[in-house]
Amino acid sequence: MLLVSFCDIVTITICAMFMALIIVIDEAAKIPVVKPVPVLHACTNAPVYFECRDNMVFPIDLSALRQTFTKSSTEFKKNAGASDVEKLMGLDAGNETYRIDPGLATMGVLGLRPRPGIKGTYDVSLTNLVENVKNPFTDALLNIDKNSQYCVFFVRDTGFNVFRKCRDIVIAKGFRHGWEFVARDEPLTFEGMNYSPGFQ
Repeated sequence: MLLVSFCDIVTITICAMFMALIIVIDEAAKIPVVKPVPVLHACTNAPVYFECRDNMVFPIDLSALRQTFTKSSTEFKKNAGASDVEKLMGLDAGNETYRIDPGLATMGVLGLRPRPGIKGTYDVSLTNLVENVKNPFTDALLNIDKNSQYCVFFVRDTGFNVFRKCRDIVIAKGFRHGWEFVARDEPLTFEGMNYSPGFQ
């Protein structure tokens, strides 16, 4: 009885086990790189809002917009001579940067939609978003109290580059900050978790 075939099988099996052992040793020798995940902390401080989109950052004057919203809601309800559709179309309230979303306003919710093509004083691009350049973003940071307020960034998919720059600045200045992703066509709202998303 010849054992040549059996020896071939044993040799191939030993080689396979040897290769598997080399792979296991190689994988076990690798040092894992642990990347810290931001931890969300609850916060009782008052949020100060910014929106990052189109490589620009826009400070949001929420208190003034809430006053406009309350006034517009009252005027909307008093407009008894028009249909609901005409009321909706006629409601163009907000400020020079944001328009109050009329659909959400009918439900008593403040929603903000960016006005198209807004530039000027609210245009803070990556080229001039540095700490020693005067712009609306750094001006807004001067009015934030570190002990009672923190920064909240609403970030759209076109605003991650400028958000990272803003985050570096607020960290360097010692401010707490948090952020929320907002879809491209989604209005900004300040209800529920979006009102105070916490800081990381």
